Amino acid sequence: MDTMAIIAIDTHADVGFVLAMQTLRLFGVILTGSFLVRQIIRLTDKRIPAL
Repeated sequence: MDTMAIIAIDTHADVGFVLAMQTLRLFGVILTGSFLVRQIIRLTDKRIPAL
């Protein structure tokens, strides 16, 4: 996050907007990543027979 803020300041961009969008992106990746991992585990558990 610090690097994004520095780049936004150096390029004279709207720092608040950049940080808000990057924060939303971070939460989106965390939420979709955990959902995808659960789905993959659920699918692989059905295909692999128990030992």
